[in-house]
Amino acid sequence: MSNRTLAAAAAGTAMIIASGLTTGCTATSHAASRPATVKHFTAHYTVDGVDLWTCSGTHTTSTSGRAQESETCLITRDTTGYAKMVGTFTGHPDAKLPNWPTGPWHSDYNRGKAADFTMRIKDAGHRDSSGFEVYQAYVTAYYDN
Repeated sequence: MSNRTLAAAAAGTAMIIASGLTTGCTATSHAASRPATVKHFTAHYTVDGVDLWTCSGTHTTSTSGRAQESETCLITRDTTGYAKMVGTFTGHPDAKLPNWPTGPWHSDYNRGKAADFTMRIKDAGHRDSSGFEVYQAYVTAYYDN
């Protein structure tokens, strides 16, 4: 009789464990059915009225709601002063960049204010048709939604 009670208890425990695993699998499957959303975007603007930023990137929103953007910008036209901007800059959320006032980065996708960002500016190694040096900016930014 003692063995029967033990067997029944073991079967009950197995049922509880199996039930817990089923629930765990269901929750995992549910999360997998809501993948991150990825949106591609482009943006064109001037920072100081004389240069032209032509940007493209992706805005990815995770299942938790936090978003990340990765974008590349080609900077052309009058790029006077950009040589001193070559380098890497970060903001949490504000940063001081040469030629710009201290401030946050705003999304080129939806104008949201970044929680933190990194921008790397480099000389592209050639000139545009107007004779000015061309620069590239690489931006990674994170947004708390």
